[in-house]
Amino acid sequence: MPLPNPAKFLDAASVIRAELKLLEFVNPHAEWFISEDGRLPLEVNRTEFDFSVAHGRLIFSCWTQRGARAWRVTDWNQAGEKLVLDVSRRMGAEAATIELVPRASAKALVAKIAAARQARCETLAQIVAQTLVCDSAEGDDRLKSIPLPYIKIERAALSPGMRRDQPGRYARIILRLPHERIAFTATVADSDPRNVDSLFSSALLWFARVQTAPKRPPINRLVIVVERNILEAARQRQVLLRDSLRQRIELMEIGEDWRTVEPTTVWERKYLWRKRLARFRD
Repeated sequence: MPLPNPAKFLDAASVIRAELKLLEFVNPHAEWFISEDGRLPLEVNRTEFDFSVAHGRLIFSCWTQRGARAWRVTDWNQAGEKLVLDVSRRMGAEAATIELVPRASAKALVAKIAAARQARCETLAQIVAQTLVCDSAEGDDRLKSIPLPYIKIERAALSPGMRRDQPGRYARIILRLPHERIAFTATVADSDPRNVDSLFSSALLWFARVQTAPKRPPINRLVIVVERNILEAARQRQVLLRDSLRQRIELMEIGEDWRTVEPTTVWERKYLWRKRLARFRD
């Protein structure tokens, strides 16, 4: 049952009832993740935070490696097993949003995200195996007539996460053809132009690593599959690569429904110099 909103509390007794309700909600779980304003979550035991009432106000106290803090709870809401607190301190001079999630629930959520990203990775592998390989090999008579049974998905996995217990953001796909192996990568998390540099750096490091593997035939091509909202940013990064590397890297665009992909036109560097830069503000 959703927890009551403190805006409805008209007296001290209501605040005490809210305290008991919150304690009833958090006590069943011994381990929690706590996050302040979307920052990296910290692990805390149930004994390291508490709810109490002081001077008719509901107080949330927490002890972490960042120190001990006490906040006045001004509002909250419950979404499943996650508790979101709107809090303030120093007479309202500081305000924050604190999220509390049971460790067990957090693990289940991470597993769900990992499964969704892996499913998207495998979908992408099927798409490029069925519709892209022959089309991307125009001019190579060896590949134009290759039937699909001879295009094997050798690998379709996620990149390592930033932490061991987190799923990766990028697909790592290798297709095996009779005469070559091709590496594909794409963002399988939320696609954002601000993360294009991370996509390229991760892709290039992975490409360099798989090229040194002794397995044959060698991998000499990398295809970066992007959504339309990051296509221009990806083109800007690709065109700035050194010539020998740029010639082995292709960009392809995937449709909004994640069912089709198509090649993209290659930019020339002079295109960048023609673009008018935004003026600096005084």
